[in-house]
Amino acid sequence: MSWTPWLSSLNDVMADLYPTLEEARKIVIEAGLRPGHISLEGSSSVIRWFNILKYISDGWGENPGIPPRAMKLVDLALEKFSENNILAALKNNEPPVVEAPKLDLVPPNPGDGEHYEKIIGSQSTLLPIRFLEIGTQRARAVARIVRRDGRSGTGFLIGNGWLLTNNHVLPNADLTANSVAEFNYQQTSDGLDGAIERFRLDAARFRTSVANDWSAVGIDAAAEAKWGAIPLEAVDVAVNAFVNIVQHPGGGPKHIGLYHNTVTAVDDGRVQYFTDTLPGSSGSPVFDSDWKVVALHHSGGMLRVPGTKQLAYVNEGIAVRTIIDDLRGAGVL
Repeated sequence: MSWTPWLSSLNDVMADLYPTLEEARKIVIEAGLRPGHISLEGSSSVIRWFNILKYISDGWGENPGIPPRAMKLVDLALEKFSENNILAALKNNEPPVVEAPKLDLVPPNPGDGEHYEKIIGSQSTLLPIRFLEIGTQRARAVARIVRRDGRSGTGFLIGNGWLLTNNHVLPNADLTANSVAEFNYQQTSDGLDGAIERFRLDAARFRTSVANDWSAVGIDAAAEAKWGAIPLEAVDVAVNAFVNIVQHPGGGPKHIGLYHNTVTAVDDGRVQYFTDTLPGSSGSPVFDSDWKVVALHHSGGMLRVPGTKQLAYVNEGIAVRTIIDDLRGAGVL
């Protein structure tokens, strides 16, 4: 069975509700699964639950519908979290309800001339055609990171022989030592597989921050010479702005999150948005409409809205100003 939006939503909510190894192991056993057959150790909660659900979906094969063991997990979680609206929606095989940004829709005034063409929302979605060309150029510097244990994430070149990703993708120099960055892991315009170019990471040049979930690692200068780099600038982004994420979702070929992509909150060095991601997307650059990096993507699910005590079902990145300040302090920039 292929990875579906239903499984993605279940992945996020289970990672939020059962974040620890012990909690995940317990409910897996209750669902009739054998935890020894699933990679649970040493993972973030999102990756751990991705491994669980991938195991279930692979075992379901190409059968249509929802795997019974996945629904069993929903039933078990609902026994404990009966008021969770995301679980309830999954139980009914419905998409979770999220609050979309409100559009300022103004009906045409009949006395105001022709009305065949209008900007429909409160901000224009029209972009110059060069937007596509610049985006393609930026995407060249984005790579899949493959660790020696087989797990993967996303990273991107930032110049001067450095690659940026998340701390939870590359948490230490030892794990980095045998990890590689794969460039051009994507499909061509003809639907064919691109020629992948691999570069080993230089664990001797490793900097990281657990608090702000970033890691910077050295890489051969030949990578930047061929694939370019994405400069980091101290830019800001506002609520309702559009953001796009170039990523390797699920550890697969390069994709871009381009629809349903508005910013929902900005505060405390964090940026939250609706743009879609999957496990494997961690460490991706979050771009504004000028293709400037505004955040480093690092998580998603039912998260606290920065500056409040409220929860929202969103994705989140570390604001680029926070990243730049940290990198300067670490001697990377």
